[in-house]
Amino acid sequence: MKARIDTAMVLAAGMGSRLRPLTDEMPKPLINIGGEPIIVRTLKALRRAGVVKVVMNTHHFATMLEATVRANTPAGMTVIFSREEELLETGGGIRKALKYLGEKPFFVVNSDAVWWEEKYPLLEPLAAAFDQNKHDALLAVVPINKVKEFQPLGDFKFDKRSKKLKRNEKREKWDVVYGSVHVMHPSFIAAETLEKFGLIRIWEPAMAEGRLHGFLYDFPWVEIGTHTGLHLAREMVRR
Repeated sequence: MKARIDTAMVLAAGMGSRLRPLTDEMPKPLINIGGEPIIVRTLKALRRAGVVKVVMNTHHFATMLEATVRANTPAGMTVIFSREEELLETGGGIRKALKYLGEKPFFVVNSDAVWWEEKYPLLEPLAAAFDQNKHDALLAVVPINKVKEFQPLGDFKFDKRSKKLKRNEKREKWDVVYGSVHVMHPSFIAAETLEKFGLIRIWEPAMAEGRLHGFLYDFPWVEIGTHTGLHLAREMVRR
């Protein structure tokens, strides 16, 4: 099945502070997972799903990261870098890069998530499920019981019938975490006037209007934001 989405924004500018001292010497996306930098693994997953254009924001050890990406970009894929002299956070980074992303829906992918695209596809099913008439954004979400070793609390309450994401109960009842991948249309973020902002700034109004939906990914998935997550990710890819 050919992906309906052929463009992705990869968020790779962060400092990776919780992974020090590793990130005192390299950017987090260059940390090795299964014999290759995690960013290379991410690019391969995107290409496998039909993505041909990637826009990547960079900041921390930007030159090192960009050089590695150029040397390892999969055949048939173009990578455009959007360097941030000052960190703009997740939303600001995407908004700054909109001129490169085009006018159609695109993937947004954090550069610190590990999953098995070849065994348990995420990207193509997520793209196929996106409906601009219903969704301002469609977020991959992972059940909290899959990630308790490295993330004890959820990010959202997931309504299994409507697929809507909510935060209208105590956090202890939030039963899914954001799976570091989502689909959005550029118009969802284009109207934001701030230069520096997190995605939650636009997600919250969408949630209130019932237009922030989840796509349940009930398969192995790890975020390497901490040393615990990094250890679990390396164990996962060895299996």
